[in-house]
Amino acid sequence: MGEENKKSKIWIWLLFVLLFLAIIGGIYYFFTKNQVNKTSTGESASSEIAMKNALEKWTRDDKMIMANTTSTDTHKITDDLYRMYRMGQGGIYYSESTDGISFDGGKSTGVTEDKGKMISNPTVLKIYDGKWIMIYEQAPIRQPGEKLGSPGVSNQRNLYLATSTDGEAFIEAGVAVDSSKADNYFASVPELVLMPSNVVVMYYVSGGESIARAYSIDEGRSWTRNNDYVLENAVDPDIIVELDISAVKNNQVGGKMKFTMYYSMLDPAKNAIYKATSIDGEEWNLAGKVLEKKNSNSAIVDPDVVEISTGKYMMFFGESESETSTGGSAINLYRATTDESIF
Repeated sequence: MGEENKKSKIWIWLLFVLLFLAIIGGIYYFFTKNQVNKTSTGESASSEIAMKNALEKWTRDDKMIMANTTSTDTHKITDDLYRMYRMGQGGIYYSESTDGISFDGGKSTGVTEDKGKMISNPTVLKIYDGKWIMIYEQAPIRQPGEKLGSPGVSNQRNLYLATSTDGEAFIEAGVAVDSSKADNYFASVPELVLMPSNVVVMYYVSGGESIARAYSIDEGRSWTRNNDYVLENAVDPDIIVELDISAVKNNQVGGKMKFTMYYSMLDPAKNAIYKATSIDGEEWNLAGKVLEKKNSNSAIVDPDVVEISTGKYMMFFGESESETSTGGSAINLYRATTDESIF
């Protein structure tokens, strides 16, 4: 009987050991399985893109493109024509160039600032042949010596809509985004993207220091804003989209678009041009710093990227000689180029 009890105890201990090992193995499998699942999601795919392309090399041009200018929106109209929309004296202008380096003096788009307001930050989108829209900003003019102050009713920045049939002459169409509703009186530096569904998506600076996303199903007349910010502690978004045309023609959607965002950070200690990537335009992965400011005393803002040819891009950006100046007459327009993939 004693021998049988001894054997029973041994078997019981063996069963306990096996059960313990099975539990440990199950926990390990569950943990590693979850890790694998994470790397198979859209978030991981976008992260891999970000890691691969975080630091493409941008080469600065020494030549100043335009004095007292920043926050441009440049389009390649044909192989030998670039059109740059920009703030001008009393309104929004466009300048054209055959090489992306030398631009003409500019023509008025017909969009002018309201009395007592300063107009700036245009972004233009061709929705289809014969239909272009522009979103731009207006804010109360600051008096000489007046500090910017915190966002509020007295310095409210709103976004406005204008429409065009040719991308040259625009007609003003009123307020597009009233910043008092969801943006703490500060909506600025818009950027437009056309989705395959013809929904127009807008990214813009909200609240003064974050990037928000909104969409329109009526060609920019009204906008629905996403609740959460796209990026925080980031400003001046510029979006470039790579689209699989064959997938769109075959009504396929998921994973067929790639988004690259360039943006700036205003904190003098972190001021530079940065990059983020996405596969849906909503969830973004930080990819890193791509362009430093010229020196420790300068400030760099407002990236504006346009494709020159397949795999070759140019970036316009504003740069000042003072790290505390990010706009106005103290900032000039420069250019950088890359021949590496940005996606």
